[in-house]
Amino acid sequence: MTCIVSTLAGCATTTSHGPITRGPVPQGVYVIAQVCFPAGLDRTSIGVETVTPDSTGGGVEALTGRTSTGQPVFEFHTAHPTQLRAVLVRELKQDGTLIANFVYQPPSRIEYDSWSVWQQASNVSDRRDFGIAMVNGAVQSLKAVPATAPMARYRLMPFQQYLSEEARRRKDGLDAALPRCDAGGS
Repeated sequence: MTCIVSTLAGCATTTSHGPITRGPVPQGVYVIAQVCFPAGLDRTSIGVETVTPDSTGGGVEALTGRTSTGQPVFEFHTAHPTQLRAVLVRELKQDGTLIANFVYQPPSRIEYDSWSVWQQASNVSDRRDFGIAMVNGAVQSLKAVPATAPMARYRLMPFQQYLSEEARRRKDGLDAALPRCDAGGS
């Protein structure tokens, strides 16, 4: 199976510095997301697509590390916090057939200096065009979230710092023993 992650833009979020509308986050700061797959669903890379109101872009993200229980974790930058509306993880079969779009609503408070707790997907859709439909305000067909869905967490980070951490990771290797992504992880 292949997974594609899409980020959608559109609403404000809050930070440790209060709501964005009262204290703007500098332009160079992004929401960084991590996606973790349940144990037994091994992945080495995922596709990442960012969708904003006027453009899309994407690429492939390599494995960032593993949790203390061996779960694969991927990290990527999404959008400026005033733009981020949701993160989608699109799971596909080998032939490209869609299995599911897992939809994650970012928490109302995202910190600079620490990760949010791992969160479950808020919804699941089987529509291939779910991301674009969501940006356009179309009504969605949603399903119950299975217990095996990947989980997500967030933090704020200046883009240059994110690039430095990515360079370190490429040089030093995968992050070891990230917190597990279940009810006991944080």
